[in-house]
Amino acid sequence: MPHIAQVAAFFGRPTPYLQRSYNIRLRCEIVREMLGNQTPANILDIGCGNGSLSLQFLTDQNKLTLLDVSEEMLAIARLAIPNIHRSNVQTVYGDLMTADLPRGTFDLILCMGVLAHVDSPEDIILKACSLLKDGGTIIVTVSCGRHFVGQLRKLYAWARDILSPPLYRLKWIPLDGVLTALVSQGLALQKTFRYNFPAPGMDRLFTNESLYRTIRRRHGDVAKNRMAWLGSEHILLFTKSLSPLNTSLMQRDEDKAS
Repeated sequence: MPHIAQVAAFFGRPTPYLQRSYNIRLRCEIVREMLGNQTPANILDIGCGNGSLSLQFLTDQNKLTLLDVSEEMLAIARLAIPNIHRSNVQTVYGDLMTADLPRGTFDLILCMGVLAHVDSPEDIILKACSLLKDGGTIIVTVSCGRHFVGQLRKLYAWARDILSPPLYRLKWIPLDGVLTALVSQGLALQKTFRYNFPAPGMDRLFTNESLYRTIRRRHGDVAKNRMAWLGSEHILLFTKSLSPLNTSLMQRDEDKAS
């Protein structure tokens, strides 16, 4: 079975992912903290899941594209779209690498919880960067396998997978590889937030509310990311530099306006 089909089959059972609502809530809030009062005009949510990360930014003035390889996840996301804004949302079922999306048009791209599930994280990064408008923002998550906590999680996953073989194994990608790929496309790192998931099994012992509050107490927020050194999970915000041509055009328009 091709890797993309394995991922679709895994997320074809949305409940296990959606039950970890503490992490979905945390990611939604961190993205909001990173963007502040911004309301991007054209948003792409790669691997959108239930859509909560991007739907919080939807207004009657902007546009949103929800993309996922899971029909089941997209169906849940569609139900969450407010009727008043439904015409502003496009849903795309399929793989980012083959999706027919306009290049250089998105002001904000969310690529969260995706890179660990794809066959080639580098290809996903390059494709996402090609879709981003000059001056636009991309937010990605990276589970760093070289961090000591990441190493412990890899060891646990290895033992678990022996007992219960998964459809596919997650990719524990090095942080520096992601940084290098993004910087090579003219993007600059602007904001970070680091944290850890609870230890395996904790979600069976504690409520989502308890787990969420524990992470917040330990790691704080974007403005004050406490114990960041302990976090193997990275949420990273990059902006795409304006090309010299576009910079001069913008300056010309500003001069005209003044």
